[in-house]
Amino acid sequence: MTVQLIGHSEAGRPIFVVHTGPPTAAVRILIVAGQHGDEPRGREAVRRFAHSGSRARPGSPPVALAIVPELNPDGIVQGTRRNAHGIDLNRDHVRLAGSETRALHQFVRTWRPHLVLDVHDFPPRRRHLLARQLVYCQDVFLDVPTHPAAQHAALGLDGWRFLPPVLAGLNAAGWRCARYTRVTNSARVRHSTPDIVDARNGLALRYRLPTVLVEARGRSTRDAPGLEAHVLAGVARTLDLIVQWAQDHRAELIGLIGLIGPIGPIGDPPGRAVDDSVPVRTRYRPAAGPCRLEFADARSGRIRTVDAPGRYTPELDGAGVVTLPRAYAVPRVQPGVLEVLWRHGFDLVRPAPDRLERVERYRVEELTPSRRPNRSPHELRLSVRIEHGPLHDQLLVPVTAEGGAALAVWLEPASKHGLARFRELDLCLTPRSDYPVARVVPENA
Repeated sequence: MTVQLIGHSEAGRPIFVVHTGPPTAAVRILIVAGQHGDEPRGREAVRRFAHSGSRARPGSPPVALAIVPELNPDGIVQGTRRNAHGIDLNRDHVRLAGSETRALHQFVRTWRPHLVLDVHDFPPRRRHLLARQLVYCQDVFLDVPTHPAAQHAALGLDGWRFLPPVLAGLNAAGWRCARYTRVTNSARVRHSTPDIVDARNGLALRYRLPTVLVEARGRSTRDAPGLEAHVLAGVARTLDLIVQWAQDHRAELIGLIGLIGPIGPIGDPPGRAVDDSVPVRTRYRPAAGPCRLEFADARSGRIRTVDAPGRYTPELDGAGVVTLPRAYAVPRVQPGVLEVLWRHGFDLVRPAPDRLERVERYRVEELTPSRRPNRSPHELRLSVRIEHGPLHDQLLVPVTAEGGAALAVWLEPASKHGLARFRELDLCLTPRSDYPVARVVPENA
């Protein structure tokens, strides 16, 4: 076991990665805990797992583990969800405003894991469910990326390759578990969130990585004696099962990483990108029936399977599909957008002063703004015009197969989760005006 310093928190506290397993192992797994400082169970389970070691499947190829037990040391010291600058780290995987998330992304780009596990706590008691005398009874919840552009073939669509075997193994070992299910107070039942700001969707989208969310049952004043130890053991068993799953599926994990090359530099003939069509908007697809899930009765504690209250929308459809350009052209007068792209490690290229490029420029014709902050507008109508000319006072962001989907979701004006929704980045969508970011396309597009 070795320990590596990968960065510091906003208050200057060190952030460490614990390495276990052979460093030359074919499969590399990154485990991250402690993004939220007020979630002690998942963090403690990961810390114990780092020191005890995983129970990898004997006889299978070894696995290298990189474990971040405490990504948010400031929040842990303060007992708060956010870091010292008030940033929720698990909502910061697009903007990378926190030094902690920047350090994590830099490590991902350097170490190149094949699988990422993001460990959290979930509150078992929620006010709107208590009104129905319902309490979550699961020891562990699991989930996979939900945004259509962030899903990964190794996990299968909506996790069908990954979730059934791991959940079955946990249930057989005596722990209650299920796919992470949110019953919202607005009467919707869904799995996690489609937004790309969290580690589960954000890392998967940016680096084409399979990511898994592990949610440990959080502490409650009504916990039975022994429940703490049971949940901690359940999280450790979950991590073991995932490591074994990765061993069994190493060919898919390794084969899908590294076979994806860049499209090519600006000016050269375009190479063939993998998945060059990207869905930039999403919509929920209602299920035919209700979601049946185990709950504990808030009064008696008796566990029973009930229909979760609300409209069940387990899947997301991609909408507003765009074809990737060769590059995006970002004006130099958009420093906030350029800063985000630089933090993510994208190349920002000066265009040749005498080169004429074929570009597509959007014009915002009409829109209905959302009443909620940092949300995309409704009823957006765009037009497109083609131009040929030099790209003065702009920087080019070449699209690669690894980062192309992220660039499209961030920079396309039709995107539901784009940078335009963050007002402080000043990439506003204004009716009857040109959108600042242009698409550089091949001459034969």
